[in-house]
Amino acid sequence: MSAVNSAFRNTKQAFLRLARDTRKPVRQTVEAGPGAVFSLAQLLRSNRLKKPLLVIGREEFDRSERITRTLEESDFQYAFWGRLSKTPTEEDAESIRLAWISEICDCFVVLGDAAALNTVKAAAARAACRDRSLSRLAGYGKLRMRHLPPVIAIPTIAGSGAESFCRAEVLDGQGSVLAIEDPALSPAFVILDPELLDDNDRPSMSSAIMEGVCLAVEAGLSGFGDDTAVALAGDALRDFLAAAIPCWNSGGTSEERETLLNASLLAGQAASRAGTGYIRALCDAVIHRTGTSFGEVCGVLLPLGLVKYGNHATEDLAALAERAGIAQGGTRQERAELLISLIRQMIFRMGLPDSLGMLNSGQLGDMAATAAAAANEACDCPDYWDTEQCAQLLRRAFVNREI
Repeated sequence: MSAVNSAFRNTKQAFLRLARDTRKPVRQTVEAGPGAVFSLAQLLRSNRLKKPLLVIGREEFDRSERITRTLEESDFQYAFWGRLSKTPTEEDAESIRLAWISEICDCFVVLGDAAALNTVKAAAARAACRDRSLSRLAGYGKLRMRHLPPVIAIPTIAGSGAESFCRAEVLDGQGSVLAIEDPALSPAFVILDPELLDDNDRPSMSSAIMEGVCLAVEAGLSGFGDDTAVALAGDALRDFLAAAIPCWNSGGTSEERETLLNASLLAGQAASRAGTGYIRALCDAVIHRTGTSFGEVCGVLLPLGLVKYGNHATEDLAALAERAGIAQGGTRQERAELLISLIRQMIFRMGLPDSLGMLNSGQLGDMAATAAAAANEACDCPDYWDTEQCAQLLRRAFVNREI
């Protein structure tokens, strides 16, 4: 990178750091534990909310009965929207916003996976900024201190961090990713009920877990992070390592499900404070061009990316390992290597692949350029990667050769 480009990037990152330090994510109210969903009516009443738009993810209608029952028993009016696509889209977000307006609602309640949560967060952003499309809101801090309608997030797949991450990703009409990141996007209220988790969809669960692990690790490595972000990231990794495999194998006990839900919440909160990095950007670029699941892509790219960072990330990885309680002794290098090893073990035990097959060079170059541009625009990573260095990592992932 030339001296001029380096100076420009450093100046831009200084402004981003100031923006993140000035505007911290909203403080979330969290209800957790078995049966927590039945606290919804009281949560609405105590915050003077009168009519929610209930948005139900795909295949969540059986679980939604608990929500509708508690609302009806408490004499709450509500509107219902349940036509979500498999992936979050700008069209769905706009339809939800219009339903929220036409039904004269004052908040959103969303029950579902990360796709459902992302769509509703995007709809809330549009509700607050009616004069701007989602494409104009894409990027960091574009909501400009707008007050968003309250979102009450109730995840049914634990791990992704979408219930707390201040980011919404949807696809526009051309299939391109619109990523909106703003402190105001963190849902104001979260209900973590282990009884609502779907333990039958293993591919979705492994994808969500890997997404959360990636959020936690990259937040811990980010130059935008503070001591709080590192603590949140380390605690999230501790809980992921304790509960991910039991929950993936057999559904887990109620306590293990609660631990996994807490890991997801903490990972999203850490990333909200510190941002992500190249690995998340590369994962997004690959999944939206190949249709591969996030779990499979991240399971390959995360350990490879951490190794590629080398000594640039050793100190931060060692600090994460120490906070997670997995490595109290040894050198920093040994603690960092142990954390990477435990992440690899988790990936292996969930049956995720160690490579992604073949890809033509044109696609690979496009994905590398997209990821490098996205990460260099808004992230502060342990090392600087240009398009070629991102392409190196992708070549290692797709053809399984040494970097």
